[in-house]
Amino acid sequence: MSVKHKVSHPSAGEVFSSDMEELSESFSQIRSDAKQLVKNALDSGHSGVSAVREKAVSGVQRGISGLKEMGGNSLDSFGKRIAKRPFTSAMIALGAGFMLAKWMRRR
Repeated sequence: MSVKHKVSHPSAGEVFSSDMEELSESFSQIRSDAKQLVKNALDSGHSGVSAVREKAVSGVQRGISGLKEMGGNSLDSFGKRIAKRPFTSAMIALGAGFMLAKWMRRR
């Protein structure tokens, strides 16, 4: 009598089921990786926006300080000119006021 050794080969259904399970796990991993990638990209974007906002605010504040300083210097210079020639300055102011009153009356 001959002894037959039974070799166990998985059936096609078992192989297909195993492959589908592995494929499902791979898609789950891809989905998880994609979510993490999007989260990291959004976090980087938010950080970049914050940095740009800080630089813009700082630049605007420096610009405003410069304008204030220039305005203060101009006002000082204007005051010094008036102090040098008070009579001429008063006549110019009177003339400008007269012209403005005439112009406003026409309207």
